Amino acid sequence: MSIKQILIIEIRLISIVAKLKTIILGVKLKRSKIQIKILAIKNNFREIP
Repeated sequence: MSIKQILIIEIRLISIVAKLKTIILGVKLKRSKIQIKILAIKNNFREIP
């Protein structure tokens, strides 16, 4: 394997890892938004007498 091939493989791996990280971040953001919405709904119910 030449250095060029190794570099191409490394770049591909880095891009795959980056994509996975962005997907994981997206999922975490969605989860936290849902949790915030649930908390807001619960707080609204408490405020209503």
